[in-house]
Amino acid sequence: MKKSNRILIFLLSALFLLFIGLHFAATYIPDAQITIENRQESLYDTARIPPVGEGGGININTADASLLSTLPGIGETLSFRIVAHREEWGKFLHPASITEVEGIGEKTYAKIKDKIGVK
Repeated sequence: MKKSNRILIFLLSALFLLFIGLHFAATYIPDAQITIENRQESLYDTARIPPVGEGGGININTADASLLSTLPGIGETLSFRIVAHREEWGKFLHPASITEVEGIGEKTYAKIKDKIGVK
């Protein structure tokens, strides 16, 4: 086999593998664009969560950091994180969404869930 034929076969093989790789990437890599609402809704079992507008107590969508810091287990640092999270991602869709804030886990949420709402 001539050297030019081997080079041609090599180039065609490389092109074929590139095409297969691109096809795989286009087919099996999910779309990374997710709306905030979908991101938040997918994190929780929505059957257990009251719809937007329900809940009582402090409205975590409008309260300032000083009011949020009065909640049990929420100090100055976490209250500023809640406000920053709300400003970056938009309003909380339900009270359980507050667990998306770094530093607020299930234990802290259990302490405050009856004292917050998303009116």
